[in-house]
Amino acid sequence: MRDYSIRNELSARLIKLYIIALSAVAIFLVISQVLVQFAIREQQNDARVVNIAGRQRMLSQKLCKTSILLVKNDIFMPDAEYYSSDIKDIIKLWQQCHYGLKNGRLMLEKEILVKNSDTINLMFDKIEPYFQIMIQNAKIIDHEIEAPGDNKIEILNKALSQVLLNERHFLKTMDDIVFQYDKEAKNRVNYLKNIEFILFIFTIIILIIEAIFIYRPTYQQVNRTINALKFSEKHLQTLNLQLHQANISIKEAENELLKATEDKFKLQIKEDKIRSVSLMEGQEEERIRLAVELHDGIGQMLTGLKLLSEKFTQQSFNTEKDQKTFQDLKQLIHDTIAETRIISFNLMPSVLNDFGIIAAIKLLAEQTEKRTNINITMRSNNFASRLPKNVETTIYRIAQEGLNNVIKHAEASQINIDLRIIEDHAHLSIIDNGKGFDTRKLKNKTLKNGIKNMKSRTEINNGTFKLRSKPNYGTQLSVTLPIIYT
Repeated sequence: MRDYSIRNELSARLIKLYIIALSAVAIFLVISQVLVQFAIREQQNDARVVNIAGRQRMLSQKLCKTSILLVKNDIFMPDAEYYSSDIKDIIKLWQQCHYGLKNGRLMLEKEILVKNSDTINLMFDKIEPYFQIMIQNAKIIDHEIEAPGDNKIEILNKALSQVLLNERHFLKTMDDIVFQYDKEAKNRVNYLKNIEFILFIFTIIILIIEAIFIYRPTYQQVNRTINALKFSEKHLQTLNLQLHQANISIKEAENELLKATEDKFKLQIKEDKIRSVSLMEGQEEERIRLAVELHDGIGQMLTGLKLLSEKFTQQSFNTEKDQKTFQDLKQLIHDTIAETRIISFNLMPSVLNDFGIIAAIKLLAEQTEKRTNINITMRSNNFASRLPKNVETTIYRIAQEGLNNVIKHAEASQINIDLRIIEDHAHLSIIDNGKGFDTRKLKNKTLKNGIKNMKSRTEINNGTFKLRSKPNYGTQLSVTLPIIYT
């Protein structure tokens, strides 16, 4: 527990040191990047300022040249109009750049801030008189060159001489200004280089501190952890081997237990099947006994009662009421005999034992059709041979239960029964056009028990039972039983 606490404390301390060290490095890197970007932007501005300052020299020379060409237009008469237009542009640009440099804000394609030191401001103060004389006389030349007058030549020559006289002083001072701009730009670059170098040194120091106080302890801790992991891995391999052997033993015991459980389950299923078969056989024997007793006992007595009642006539009774009562009694006896025959037939139809399954189901369909007025169609492939007794009995009972379910619950008007023998299997299908139901939500208890009985009878005979139904689309019952002759 103590080692675990020490490891947690060490990890927390290392994480804190990592965060501090990496944050410091990140801060220095960000500052360096900001300074670099600032230096690049300043360099671009300084380079532009130096370029514009140098261009002022060129513009002053161009102004002098253009002034000479305009004043001496007798020599360059064909180009006088061009130079007259050109001097206006030169004056405008030269004046704009001069005041922009002097005031610290150049307004060209975009605004450029100019950093003027005291030295440069003094230089601009020095150059200002020369600039004013040159610009004023250049404007005189531009104005008088096209104006009429007797003393025009004298004015132009005087203005030209003033421009040329002050140009040398302007160029010399402008050279000093350009050199000073360039010098100050280099000084700013060197200053930023020194700051960046200091930041680089600090970054290196931080990395060295990290190597001594963070990376080295981390490396040692990792080595200790790796050694502990190696030891744990060997111990784990030993435990895994023991666990594997234990798993093999458990698996063998599990397989034996599973086999014993399967044998017990199979035996239980076999016993349940034997009990179910015995129960079914007992039920069939009881049905036969009841059918015989109904037919030979109660049936004979009812027949005798009917014969006895037929000896009486309506004249045997004095009143009309007695006569009607007698007729009702005869009808009741007749109905009782018919119902007893139906019950006897349903318990065990003699036609099944005498003529086989096809004849029994046809008779069942005919009787059901008479009692319910439901149209029932019976089809088969008319196989001639008799089926094993258990198969015939199962098919008949399922058909009987299926028809009974349709009559009670389906509200159908049409039932199709199909019985076929295909190879060594008997296939029974009962389809109705009733209201159907959702097989997943079967709530009717009587219907549920009927389906359960049919399914149980099928499974006892190793058959397959399928029931498909959908609300408002009727129901289809399908049973397949293997035919095994013994």
